[in-house]
Amino acid sequence: MDADHDSIHGKLAVSFAEHLIFGRYNDAHALLSPCLQEEWPASSLESEFLTMTDYGNGPARRAELTVTMDTWPRREPGDIGWAYVSIAGDGFVEAVTVVVADALGVPRVRELEWGRPAWALTIHSSRTRFAGRLNSGVRRYDTTASVMPCDYPGTHAWLHAARLS
Repeated sequence: MDADHDSIHGKLAVSFAEHLIFGRYNDAHALLSPCLQEEWPASSLESEFLTMTDYGNGPARRAELTVTMDTWPRREPGDIGWAYVSIAGDGFVEAVTVVVADALGVPRVRELEWGRPAWALTIHSSRTRFAGRLNSGVRRYDTTASVMPCDYPGTHAWLHAARLS
């Protein structure tokens, strides 16, 4: 999976993350859909962001668009795209994941998830190397690392899942 840095959802996700990093919580709030604005007032965005990054040795310093998708299993009508933005500072790496949708003709964050995923997934094959979230179609393994064969369209692949904590 790649990051489309020119996509509307990629640009909006990075803007949202940068507003958080630089303490512009009202600006981050303005990028949310009307429903999400009710759920996440600017003060709650600030609180959640600072709590997510407080274990580091300093403030967040950079945002990097890591993955974007135009299609995904839970896509809804009106959705433009899905984006994962890493947020890093001294001693930590976290992330925000957003779904950007059309809100009355304006792209806005419709869905927001805080933090990096608890699980990392890598599929090794002759055709692909994929890193991303586990989904409901893949069994979770509670060991530190597991390797198992899996079916991948058109190729034989191995699944490696590791618990991140």
